[in-house]
Amino acid sequence: MGEALMHNAPGFVDQKPVRFTFCDYPLEIPSGHVLQGFFDPRSRRYQPYRETGFVKIIQSVQQQNRKATVIDIGANVGDTCAIVHRHSTLDILCVEASDFFFPYLARNIERLFKERAVARHAFVVATADESPKGLYHWGGTAQATDAPFSESCSAISITNLLTSIGDVALLKIDIDGRDVDLISAVLDNAAPRCPIYFEYDGATDKVEVMRAKCDKLLALFRKSAAAGYVSAFLWDDPGRFFGLIDVRNQASIVNAVNYMGHFRHRSVWGYDICFVHQSDVTLASELCKLISRDAIMPLSVSWSF
Repeated sequence: MGEALMHNAPGFVDQKPVRFTFCDYPLEIPSGHVLQGFFDPRSRRYQPYRETGFVKIIQSVQQQNRKATVIDIGANVGDTCAIVHRHSTLDILCVEASDFFFPYLARNIERLFKERAVARHAFVVATADESPKGLYHWGGTAQATDAPFSESCSAISITNLLTSIGDVALLKIDIDGRDVDLISAVLDNAAPRCPIYFEYDGATDKVEVMRAKCDKLLALFRKSAAAGYVSAFLWDDPGRFFGLIDVRNQASIVNAVNYMGHFRHRSVWGYDICFVHQSDVTLASELCKLISRDAIMPLSVSWSF
């Protein structure tokens, strides 16, 4: 890493590699990574239902016995890859831009997942003429910010990335704030029918910022409906299912965003959202079945991998 790559929280680069068992795989992760706290009952960050929605989506895709590739943009250390590998037989393309996280991703894939997964070091942009942004590293993430780009990877547009893969079983995007821009570009420049899973980071204490984010999300939902994606499954980021909504119903989207704004003691920052194309009736049906089973679980039962 070059000297210019110092868009980091204090002490971030002082972390050491440690082993953390995730989905029964011994992942190598940075010693301060938040992933450990999410699945440690002793931690104040403990979220036992986190990633429940993504697991169910992968299980639903697998149930259809589809032969294609999961694209994971913002792959981090490979935790998403571990989920896909554990719950399916799908191939996985893991794309990560960070010079800090990519070596962890590459080592984990080489040690644990190389028969089905590939690591790619790249910054994914919405359009071919867009310049990559600098990354600010903190917690367990690398967030694009208004700073000079200093990672050692090249940039690739989301459309060119999808074109290079062929059959896509699922497009997953988790890049801390740029998800909506990438998906909007996908819907503008391609005609996918695969499920699209992404993070909507809508939480803020500033009402005007939340309204701006809501307007941006509403625009994306209108575009998705025009492209045939009329169903959206929502989970809050700790993993609790919020609901299945019709993306053509603007009031339901506004209500979901308003719900997010009521968390004053912040433990919920956004939604994980899965768009399902209207032609993919079997996937939506299977996903609904898996979700409905949760309704009969005793409240004392904690979900785990």
